[in-house]
Amino acid sequence: MGPAPGAPSSGRSRGGDHDRAGERTRRRGGQADADDRDAVSGRVLIVGRDARGASCIVDEREIAPREVAPGAALAQLFLSDGVPGPYPLGLGTFVLDGLAPGQVSFRIIERAPGSPSVATGTGTELRNKNTLELAMVLEGGAELVLGDGTHQISAGDCVVLPGSDHALRTGPDGCRLLAVDVGTALPG
Repeated sequence: MGPAPGAPSSGRSRGGDHDRAGERTRRRGGQADADDRDAVSGRVLIVGRDARGASCIVDEREIAPREVAPGAALAQLFLSDGVPGPYPLGLGTFVLDGLAPGQVSFRIIERAPGSPSVATGTGTELRNKNTLELAMVLEGGAELVLGDGTHQISAGDCVVLPGSDHALRTGPDGCRLLAVDVGTALPG
């Protein structure tokens, strides 16, 4: 599965080449080819808690699609062990999400350059919710703030937040996220 819970992030970064496939597609007027499909890139970051209860990245891996049929590839980004939650309260502010256990919210979030987390003001105050949050950065980038520090995320990166303390500060290009939240029982 990766590092043990509480292990620090490996600090790996894809560098500046992560948008080559998108750039090739734009140059051809939006038509993708086989080279673009092979160029899928990004990371999956699983957030958990260390021994002190602070949120941290407990697993980080590159997205690695595998061929499942001719011309079709699949990358398993996350698979839960069962029904998610309830998650214990974190060290940050608890924000009631309003989703009933099992209720799902599927949305696109667009954030302006330099904007802080909506719920936290400056983007440095950690918060947690009664949800399993799954997010994929579609465009731009941000700083994901956790209890163990700040982690850069950019287009193609996926983040799994099981009721974990976090904040988000968008980068200079703004950020567009695809997000799915699954409501869980309230922490008890």
